[in-house]
Amino acid sequence: MTTRDTDEAVGRALTVVRDGLASLTDEQWRAPSLCTGWSVKDAASHLLWRVSAPTRVMFEDIAMASLAGRHLNPANAMADIARSLAQKRTTGELVDDLTLASRRFSTGDQHGSSARLLETIVHGYDAAHPVGLRLRFDDESTLVVANLARHTAARDVRTLLRHRVLTASDAGWSVGRGDQQIDGTAESIILYLAGRRSIDPSTRPVRVVAPLKPGSPSPGFA
Repeated sequence: MTTRDTDEAVGRALTVVRDGLASLTDEQWRAPSLCTGWSVKDAASHLLWRVSAPTRVMFEDIAMASLAGRHLNPANAMADIARSLAQKRTTGELVDDLTLASRRFSTGDQHGSSARLLETIVHGYDAAHPVGLRLRFDDESTLVVANLARHTAARDVRTLLRHRVLTASDAGWSVGRGDQQIDGTAESIILYLAGRRSIDPSTRPVRVVAPLKPGSPSPGFA
């Protein structure tokens, strides 16, 4: 992807998240996300902050939250930030802010990156997956995120990718190598690569590869 392509990809991905979350009920907004201890609204607020905040502002926010909460682990500071942002916005305001963020990236007023695309898609799944909402991102974007996530995946995941090919049957791409192919969806493979636990009770004859291990990670840098 070129720089302009990435800007537009982040904008499109934010629109997908916005459109999906706009359909949720109040009960779904309060439901647990894939990030332990976070609600769907918390996860969506974290997504918006991670994608929209300039790097300098983000680290200033983490420093202030770490000091206020006496946190040694930045992930705990980010949890406080996410919950604080979620408390300050109504769900309608959060959806509106996602709309504005999408427009900034789509018009080039704010620049995207592969990392921002990963944040949008992974945290979008974090918020949507547990309440049965399936976000459909474009195939090229999910491939970019899968390739990025595989390099930061846990050791057991990287080991599996040396001997198995994970194929997103709904997106037309694969990651990994080896003679054995494991079919899944783009969503389930990205969740697996990012260390999340898929709870999709799919009855289709497509094998959902996530999870290999139970449990979901603490939220933070996707």
